[in-house]
Amino acid sequence: MKKVFKWLIGIAVTIIVLISAAFLIAKQVEYEPSKTAEEAADNSTFVDDTYKFQGDVSKPVIIFYPGALVNPKSYSIWASTLAKMATLSTLLSSH
Repeated sequence: MKKVFKWLIGIAVTIIVLISAAFLIAKQVEYEPSKTAEEAADNSTFVDDTYKFQGDVSKPVIIFYPGALVNPKSYSIWASTLAKMATLSTLLSSH
């Protein structure tokens, strides 16, 4: 019975270590924006870690919060499209 218990603890520890290592490796990878997204971001105003896409200021403001593993510029296409539809769009940057 002691051997089975030791094996189960060993397996559990191994699984926890492997999952932790996979998480740490995945956390280091950031998905880069496409060239179209880069161009859209270049056409915006960058102030206080925020990309601003000008639209009608009397309309509601749309705020984009980027995902953990995605470069904030990747959302520029959506923000730019909404700004063209007369809505002020703001894209927060964590960089």
